[in-house]
Amino acid sequence: MESSHPWARQALWWSERQRSRPLLWPAGESWFSNDPLGPLPHTHPGASEVYFVASGELHVTVGTTDLVLSAGDYCLIPPGTFHSPQNLASEDLRMLALVSPNVKGERWKTAPFSAEDFEGQPLVGNVFRNTALPDSAHIRGEPIHLSQGSLWSFENEAADTTIWVVEGDVEVTVGMLAGRIEPSYHVTAMAGVPGSIRAISDAIVLVLEAYGDEKITTL
Repeated sequence: MESSHPWARQALWWSERQRSRPLLWPAGESWFSNDPLGPLPHTHPGASEVYFVASGELHVTVGTTDLVLSAGDYCLIPPGTFHSPQNLASEDLRMLALVSPNVKGERWKTAPFSAEDFEGQPLVGNVFRNTALPDSAHIRGEPIHLSQGSLWSFENEAADTTIWVVEGDVEVTVGMLAGRIEPSYHVTAMAGVPGSIRAISDAIVLVLEAYGDEKITTL
């Protein structure tokens, strides 16, 4: 079964700066196979969220806006904004969801909703276009296009850094650990941990920096 594939078992990342997880929504099912929240429209008070579609098609309502997102699309959902995802397509949906910050007691809110919950507007980009992705004070995303054999290094003292491989094969080093990562797999480095990406073939990687909330993460 698709839900038993190693891809669907990639771990939830959980820190004060962010929580993130690759999500699988099998075609014809009512919700993601590996998400415990269940099919509930919700908001994230005080936190931004990114949806990145790896494959398939995501239908999502953000505020009062209906969107259809496909592979490579990147959607930034403003803090406290209503959103409700659906998979209405005939193929499986694979995507990444990343929320920042990850505040205990404020991780999500379900009904009843107020008028303010529908005021936010989604911001959409695509990793295959040569344009900047939308960002917020909590989350910044950047597609890095690498030629075979090139090396890209990173270290961010203020943010957790997630490396998501979009296309090609890369070797990623995080601290003392290193390994080859295939497309639609990822790795996250905690704030202050250095790392690098070496392109085994021409590759595109999505780099996501989760800054969280300074008032929380500096305690």
